[in-house]
Amino acid sequence: MSEDFDVIVVGGGPAGLAAAARAVWLGTGERPYQASVLVLEASGELGGLSRWQPLQVAAPGFLFTKRELRKILSTCRALGVRFEHDEVVGVDVAPDGRKVVATARGGTYRGLALVLATGCRRSFAIEPRLFHEKRYRWFLSDDHLVSLFRELEETGAARRVCILGSSTVAATRAVLERAGSRLDLVLVAEPPYDGEAPAGTIGARAIDVRIGPDSNLVVRLARSGGEVAELDGIDVLFVDFDSYARRASSTGFLAGRPFVRPDGFVRAAPDSTVGAPGILAAGDVTGPPLSVAKALHEGAVAGFAAYAHVHAHRFGRPPDLFPYYPHPTTPSAD
Repeated sequence: MSEDFDVIVVGGGPAGLAAAARAVWLGTGERPYQASVLVLEASGELGGLSRWQPLQVAAPGFLFTKRELRKILSTCRALGVRFEHDEVVGVDVAPDGRKVVATARGGTYRGLALVLATGCRRSFAIEPRLFHEKRYRWFLSDDHLVSLFRELEETGAARRVCILGSSTVAATRAVLERAGSRLDLVLVAEPPYDGEAPAGTIGARAIDVRIGPDSNLVVRLARSGGEVAELDGIDVLFVDFDSYARRASSTGFLAGRPFVRPDGFVRAAPDSTVGAPGILAAGDVTGPPLSVAKALHEGAVAGFAAYAHVHAHRFGRPPDLFPYYPHPTTPSAD
């Protein structure tokens, strides 16, 4: 049995939360209709990378922190946004134009508007904890990665290291080999691929990360044929964001859709539309640059577009709104 909503948002990071908050908030006050909004997030936590550490919006001191995350979540909850922690595995369009979303746990949801805000990779609930324990790392450049590996070798903090990335992660091995790294290295290349998974990598989707009984990390992998395997004995896990910026791994459930580019990113116009009525996209899933400022902006634009689509469906015309006029219920700044 399916449940109906006006707006379904896939992804609970900054872009998805901005879209949800915008879509539900526009119908408050004197507006004739408040949209019902559902957010589907694959991991057990909301907020994306902002759960790891403050994200720079434009300059030092101008940040998106856990305080801002709590505010936007509080707004969403106060206005009735529903959150479900479930992975989307399929999207279809019904004859009546509603978007039908299927989830891994057997849920079926129907929405007039659909906002795609999945980011460029799937996140996991345990990431912030492991990040602060320095067992979940990321790197800014090849030189940065090499320095981190040397630190692990010199301190003896790790013997087996796994790097998660997209299909372009294979280039990372060559960088470390040239640097003479002695650590046991495992590379996981998430789809999509141009043909087969790159040589020297495990071709699979990462679907879970947890701490094993021996305190080492365990990465649960799903191969293309449906086989599920576990990669254990990992001391430190690296995320190759540079590879994900070149090829997204978060849109497998949209395979074959004309608005999905060969590199896995969604092709979206400045107004967040993708060429399919009522389907919008926002944030990292639309491609580089990967930035919280871009995510928040595109999320707000997508939320407005989603509400406008719902309003037009229900009342036969777009809402009498300009996206950035102050809302009558918004308090003035001090």
